[in-house]
Amino acid sequence: MRLDSGGGRSGEAAHVSALLPAYLRRTLAADDAVRVRDHLDACTLCRDELAIRGALVRRTGEEMAALAVPSLTLLDRVWQEAPPTTPRAHRPIAVTLRRQSAWAWALLRAQVTLLPPAIWAISAAAMALALIIGLAWNGHTFPPLVLGFFVTTSAAGGATLLYGPEHDPALEVALATQTRPRSVLLCRFVLGLGYNACLALGVTFLLALAQSGGFAQLVSSWVGPMVLLTGLSLLLTVRRGSVAGIAAISGLWCLRLILLLAAPDARWGPHVWSWLGALWQTTPLTLAAAAVLCLTAVLAVPRETRTA
Repeated sequence: MRLDSGGGRSGEAAHVSALLPAYLRRTLAADDAVRVRDHLDACTLCRDELAIRGALVRRTGEEMAALAVPSLTLLDRVWQEAPPTTPRAHRPIAVTLRRQSAWAWALLRAQVTLLPPAIWAISAAAMALALIIGLAWNGHTFPPLVLGFFVTTSAAGGATLLYGPEHDPALEVALATQTRPRSVLLCRFVLGLGYNACLALGVTFLLALAQSGGFAQLVSSWVGPMVLLTGLSLLLTVRRGSVAGIAAISGLWCLRLILLLAAPDARWGPHVWSWLGALWQTTPLTLAAAAVLCLTAVLAVPRETRTA
C-alpha cells in the first residue's frame, strides 16, 4: 500500500480500510501497524472509519457479555435428548433407502403444485379431443397415427414448460435450497411424462373397447415416439429455450407427414427411408434413443443454475 507524503491519498489504494480490522485486533505486522498509524494521523476519513469500527466492536462485546451462559445441566440434557447420529457410511442400507425414498416422494409432491397449470390442461384437452375424434370415427378403425399425434405433441409440448425462469415463478426460492436443479428437473420430467402416459393409456383403452380390440397396436403407435419427442423437446428447451423445443416438434411432425405422403426418394434408397420411418414406431432403437436424449437433457442442466 502506497501512501503519499502529504497525508492525503494517492488514488483509491492510499486508504487503509482493508487493514483496519486487523489493526483493531492487534494482529498486524509491526511495519504495517506503523504505516497505518502514520496514515491515520493525516487521514480524517480513515480515522472516522476506525472510530466507527471500534465502537461497533465494543458494543458487540458488551451485548455478548450481557447474555446468560447456558448451564452445564442444560447442555447435558440437550446431549441426552438429541437423537444419535450415525455416519452415512455406517447406516444400514434399508435406512438409507427409506430416507431417500421419503425425500424423493416429498420432492415429487412439491413439484405437483409448482408446475405450470398449463401442463395439466394441455394434456387433458388433447386427450379429450383424441377420444372424441376416435369415438366419432366412422367407416374404419381409428388410425393409430391420429392418436400418436395427439399423445406425442401433448407430452412433448408439456416438456417445453418444465424448465426456465419464465415457467417457474419460484425458481429463485428453489435455487436457494440444497436440492440440485437436476433433481428438480428429473422429478418434473417423470411427473409430466407419467401424467401424459396415464391419460394416453386411458384413452387407448376406451378406443380399444369401442373398436373391439387393437389395444396393443394403439399403445405401440405412441409409446416410443412420445418418449423420443419428449426427450428431444426437453433437451432443446434446456439448451436453447422453449421456442427451440416447439420448433423441433413441429419439424419432426412435418417430416412424419412427408414420409407418409411422399414416395421413397431413389437417391436415399429404401433402407434410409425405412430407417426414418422406424423412428416413429416403438422399437428398441427408438426407446434407446429416447433414453439417451432424456438422460442428456437432465445432465445438461448446470449444477448451479443462475437466473438472469
